[in-house]
Amino acid sequence: MINPDKTFEYRTYLGVGGEVKRNGIWKEHTGDTILLNTLNQPNNKKTTYTGNVNPKLKNKVRISIRDFEIELGYASVEINDGAMIKSADDNGIVEFEVGEIYNIKYYYLGEISEKINISNPKFNEIDILIRDLDLEIVPKYFTDEPIIVTNRKVVFHPNNPKKRFERKRTNIRKKQWN
Repeated sequence: MINPDKTFEYRTYLGVGGEVKRNGIWKEHTGDTILLNTLNQPNNKKTTYTGNVNPKLKNKVRISIRDFEIELGYASVEINDGAMIKSADDNGIVEFEVGEIYNIKYYYLGEISEKINISNPKFNEIDILIRDLDLEIVPKYFTDEPIIVTNRKVVFHPNNPKKRFERKRTNIRKKQWN
């Protein structure tokens, strides 16, 4: 439900799983698009990394990857635009035999991936702290989530063909919940 006071309530029914409700605020974007932001936001909104040059690592790069709570064990890690790909160990650490590194792309649990450009190709010890993972069936966080709202429908994930879905708009008086 999108309210005139710039708040929203996002409800999803999961059958026997019950109801999931997210509250937040919305702001106008462009044309018929609004951006949703839940009241509850992630602690770590952006992926960051620290790098240094370790003289003990000759022609090797050691990468550790984690989020705020856990190491990303068994994440797939790709370096230098796919030149090499390996899986991290159970502690989220992977080593490559390479002299320089320009970028890193990680893949975790199928759909989570991100490319990170490295500022100094001589870094050979890199610690990556990824943005907070949102692994719930119904997303816990909306951070500038675009939604298209027209007179007849609402379109979720309009820029992602795999996730895109539409719902017919209805009058709140016709709601089907208590």
